[in-house]
Amino acid sequence: MFHRYKEKTEKELQAAVRLQAAARGFLARRQVHFLRGEKHLAVASRATPWPSSHEQAVVRLQATVCGFLVRRAVRKLHLLISSSLHQLAACAPNHQVSSILFEPPAEVEIWVCSPLHDPRGSSPSFGQLPWCWTDPT
Repeated sequence: MFHRYKEKTEKELQAAVRLQAAARGFLARRQVHFLRGEKHLAVASRATPWPSSHEQAVVRLQATVCGFLVRRAVRKLHLLISSSLHQLAACAPNHQVSSILFEPPAEVEIWVCSPLHDPRGSSPSFGQLPWCWTDPT
């Protein structure tokens, strides 16, 4: 009786070893398949061209100009608000001037910057600034 039990446990042990080997093989094949896919992605990403130095220069110029225009617009708004507060304080010297709400006059320029290529598909050049415009309102 003990001999049959020993044979049964050895068969179960061999079956468990086979199952473990099959599972390890399956996991290894899946890992290889995944790594091959990553390899193809890495090759494809190396194939995509980097922006040329001209495009990088254009983007840098756009960022510089947009930053300048935004800072200038903010500076104009600050000057407009401070001059309005000074005028209000001069008109009503006995009242405390804290914050006011007003509509900005039409002479305030609001600049908007768009990305590298405009919707028409043309690229900007260094001689003109097609990506910046003034809002007429």
